Amino acid sequence: MIRLTKGVIALCISLMLVSCGGRTKLNETWKDPAFKDGPVSNILVIGITENERVRRTFEKKFVKALKAASAQAFSSYAVLHINGKLQKEHVLTAVREVGADAVLITSLVNVDETEVFYRPPPIGYYDYYGRLYGVVVQQNAMIGVDVNVVLNTSLYDVDTEKLIWSTLAETKKAKSKKELLEQLIAAVIKKLRQEKLLPS
Repeated sequence: MIRLTKGVIALCISLMLVSCGGRTKLNETWKDPAFKDGPVSNILVIGITENERVRRTFEKKFVKALKAASAQAFSSYAVLHINGKLQKEHVLTAVREVGADAVLITSLVNVDETEVFYRPPPIGYYDYYGRLYGVVVQQNAMIGVDVNVVLNTSLYDVDTEKLIWSTLAETKKAKSKKELLEQLIAAVIKKLRQEKLLPS
């Protein structure tokens, strides 16, 4: 039986990874029709997670993206320097310290990880013929893990403490946490601009 060389397998895997990037879509987006104050301009960003490193990374990236979108933004960890669960008084303290007019909170709703396998195609006609009869045995190679994540992002008005906008962001087949975060943040900011909640 003719076997695939390591070089051929590596090439196939590389092509698959290049062609199969993650994708993000926003579901169940809601905006308070009574909110007429226009774009928010000073946002406190809070990531809800038990993993402090993930929280810091997420908040840092979101703040950077918001500033690039012409909004002032601050991360909760940079203002409060508190590890673990934030209490309401912590948030109010941060809001007063930075003069925020809105609070953006993102929390995890669901995460699903699926192992991805690749089965090399037969090289010779005998391999193909044998496979039809269950003769050829080839071991599938695991090439990675698809991460499907659903996150809830909500925007609150500081003066009224009311929810003014929310969405469920679903990212499918992300190949890394970096890709997942970047896609989520880009999709949320694009939608906030469309809703005229960020400067355009």
